[in-house]
Amino acid sequence: MLRALLVLALLGIGLAGPSHASMITSSAQINGPTVIDFEQFHGNRYVTGGPTQVGGSVGLDVVFTSTYGQSVLGDWGYGLASNGGWSGADAYTGLNTGTGSMTFTFNSGPVQSVGGFMNYAPGFGPDVLIEALATDGVTVLESYNLSAEAPISTPGGSDAGAFRGISRATADIGAFRVSNQYVVLDDLTFGGSPATNATPAPPALVLALTGVMGLGGYGWRRRKAAVTVG
Repeated sequence: MLRALLVLALLGIGLAGPSHASMITSSAQINGPTVIDFEQFHGNRYVTGGPTQVGGSVGLDVVFTSTYGQSVLGDWGYGLASNGGWSGADAYTGLNTGTGSMTFTFNSGPVQSVGGFMNYAPGFGPDVLIEALATDGVTVLESYNLSAEAPISTPGGSDAGAFRGISRATADIGAFRVSNQYVVLDDLTFGGSPATNATPAPPALVLALTGVMGLGGYGWRRRKAAVTVG
């Protein structure tokens, strides 16, 4: 009987132990953050699947790639259906299709926490995912379904969105991937120490879901009033 109770106690400790991964919803949850704001691309409008070096402004090797060859990088106007649009007042990255992904690879070395200011066009494609990848660029360390777990809703908003990201117990994130529904991302933020006020990952199972002109990069961003792009 005593042995059985001991086993149950140990199981309880395992289940109640601290999570090694967290979804984060504020850039303040990243200690010692570095921010890539993509403003080195301001005044330009690139249609690309990469690879494109985006870390030059912070002196690091960070590379943007997309599964869609007509993703956008720069200060495009960008439509987000019911979530409004980004005006192009600032430069950013946009998937520009309903199904696919954009990846930011940290070639200067892995990071512990990463996220960005994001939005998307609800319903236009599979659920929106954020994923932390290992340094091999293939292995998924953590995956969160934003559409189900932390949706972003900005009805008719101009330049609106929210911060979403992932924090790990150790600096083993080699890349950050965002997927589907015309997802857009600015202010890619990353750092070393774990988040302190984060949403714990499920202890037994981490979700690993796979994931119209007028929408996306040729429609209509944050911080300033919307601007119509012809």
